[in-house]
Amino acid sequence: MRPIQPSVFGSFLKQYRLAANLAQETLAEQSGVSADAISMLERGTRQSSRPDTIRLLAEALHLSEQQHAELVAAAPRHRRPRDASGRDASRDAHDPAIALAALFPPTQALPVPLVDPIGRDRELDAVTALLRGSARLLILTGPGGAGKTLLALHAAHAARDAFPDGLAYLPLAALPDPAALAAAHACLLDVRDRGGQALPETTIDDLQGKRRLLLLDNYELIAAAAPLLVDLCAVCPDLTILVASRVALHVRGATEITVPPLALPDPAPLPAVAELAQYPAVRLFVTRAQDARPGFALTEANAGAISALCHGLDGLPLALELAAAHVRMLPPSDLLARLEQQPDILAHGPCDLPPRQRTMDACLDWSYDLLPPMGRAVFHRLAAYADGCTFDAAASVCADIDAASEPAARVGDIFGHLTMLVDSHLLVMEQDGDVQRLTMPALVRAYALRQLRCSGERGDDTMTLSPFDAIAEVTARPNAARIYDYWLGGFHNFAIDRDAANAARAACPDIALMARANRAFLRRVVAYMLAHGVDQFLDIGSGLPTRGNVHELVEQFNPKARVVYVDNDGVAVGHSRVLLKRVPTAAAIQADARDPAAILAHPDTQRLLDVTRPLGVLLFAVLHFLPDDAAYSLGRALRETVAPGSLLALSHGVSEPLSQETLAGVGAVYTRSSTAAYMRSRAQIEAFFTGLDPLPPGIVYLPLWRPGDRDDRDEGIFLDEPERAALLGGVGQKP
Repeated sequence: MRPIQPSVFGSFLKQYRLAANLAQETLAEQSGVSADAISMLERGTRQSSRPDTIRLLAEALHLSEQQHAELVAAAPRHRRPRDASGRDASRDAHDPAIALAALFPPTQALPVPLVDPIGRDRELDAVTALLRGSARLLILTGPGGAGKTLLALHAAHAARDAFPDGLAYLPLAALPDPAALAAAHACLLDVRDRGGQALPETTIDDLQGKRRLLLLDNYELIAAAAPLLVDLCAVCPDLTILVASRVALHVRGATEITVPPLALPDPAPLPAVAELAQYPAVRLFVTRAQDARPGFALTEANAGAISALCHGLDGLPLALELAAAHVRMLPPSDLLARLEQQPDILAHGPCDLPPRQRTMDACLDWSYDLLPPMGRAVFHRLAAYADGCTFDAAASVCADIDAASEPAARVGDIFGHLTMLVDSHLLVMEQDGDVQRLTMPALVRAYALRQLRCSGERGDDTMTLSPFDAIAEVTARPNAARIYDYWLGGFHNFAIDRDAANAARAACPDIALMARANRAFLRRVVAYMLAHGVDQFLDIGSGLPTRGNVHELVEQFNPKARVVYVDNDGVAVGHSRVLLKRVPTAAAIQADARDPAAILAHPDTQRLLDVTRPLGVLLFAVLHFLPDDAAYSLGRALRETVAPGSLLALSHGVSEPLSQETLAGVGAVYTRSSTAAYMRSRAQIEAFFTGLDPLPPGIVYLPLWRPGDRDDRDEGIFLDEPERAALLGGVGQKP
């Protein structure tokens, strides 16, 4: 029988007794508690201890108040249920010390799989050879559903004769409380970090001096405890450890083998049937299809559909097996069409499999649940890229997660989270010429998009997918909002936007300074509106959430003020929504700026703004991206819709100070982008204020509208040469 490990209470009691240099008998004499009782408490065989007993022991040991409290907290307060043998039935699940003792069982039958690892001949030979050879610590990693466990079991049996002292097997996922196991490992790692002996003595005694193979499955549950494997190998030199984990462990001295999806045929031109049948993914699908429907065969008629199925399922063995089971009811062509419309058809796996392997969603849930919250947020964002992305693009689309999270939970270094996703086999790093790209397997991306919809980072109910799906489409061209963000020093932009921004700056060297002058004007306008009693703002064409947003400005003066941002660009709205996730007084909506009635009818607008009261309407650098009919219609509609007393502020590019060459050069850049620019004359800009009472100093070059501190880096821009701003602005009030 395996010795019972001491409980947490027993460990504390023994530690304090030894620190006092007392034998059990001496402590018994001084406390009045019997020596047998003390022995049973330390060994964990006594299941309860009365408060009076703990008090007597604490007094005899001269414990401090804190030590006494620790002992009380560790003590079991009631009897736990026992199994038929009289053994504590709940202890393994709740006592980390005993849960840890189960980690390295001296004997446990190694299961004999009923199925072969089809398509894994090369990997099986390699792993078996390593086990028979000099490998001491061998780690199999790969995505969920790749067949790591099956491969490990077959390799262990194939190398069985190399381990005369037997094989031990532990599927960590089968333990009653993996969380308790993780907690126990955290304690041991702390001991290890302080230079102590972290491994239980019984574990060392069981494994030392024996030529044994220890197979640990699902090690991703306690991946942080990988250093303990190194310690175990060091103190048990004849032991070989084979580990299966979805997460790369990065242990020095270990041999780590990635178990990838099965090899796929080239989709075009499709190989001949005889050649196609040799590809591992096709071979597995056909074999499992024959299990479901005897007589099924790969033919010229179904070869194309089967090849497409294997590609669509990423060559992942679990997905192929789940799909092949449906051949009983559906021919491959129908199955392919059904999978494209109903990915959740990958369900109802064999009942002998663990629940996490009976559906693809359950399999991916297992990996997803291991990610920290910010890792999940990064995972959601990267699903936007159907064809993968560069590290630069990934960093840009994830950058604002920092601002949207609590300080203790921020992403910090995006590289760390991307590395974690690659290590978890949820992202794949591929080389594209001289550039490395991050790609997400099709099944994983479909799952990530479903999680994205459920995460709160999604668009309106009328949208097919989250706003982040627009990223893959819009990044093919530069975008005015992202160009503006770049000029302001933001990082919500891509290389294509920076190239366009630099081309515009070549045509107009002052253009980045113009953007900063516009931002300074926004700050002065919002401060003016707040000082005059405005406590709700509608920012139309808000663009990307660069520094100095309206909600950040109003928060300094009136934390109760409300802000609604409006933009028609899915990327901008998606970024803003994540940024505003923890800001209850602000929201971002995706809507057409030319339809103010729809903007005001939006649920978020109605929730935050009282349209019967004066609004602060902000139209900064937006009207010059609308043609005349749309721009003037918007101005009229806003004047008619908002309540009397509302203030409308706008800034607009003016053509007079710029040469025709400059206008043509900048115009060409924006024409190539997703938004063309329409520069207007002073008279045309003043027409936007028709029906409003312009507030002093009227419609002026931006630096002249109630100028701020000249010493401020942005406020001082163009103050001595205001025409260089090439932007007019003003504020009008509805009578």
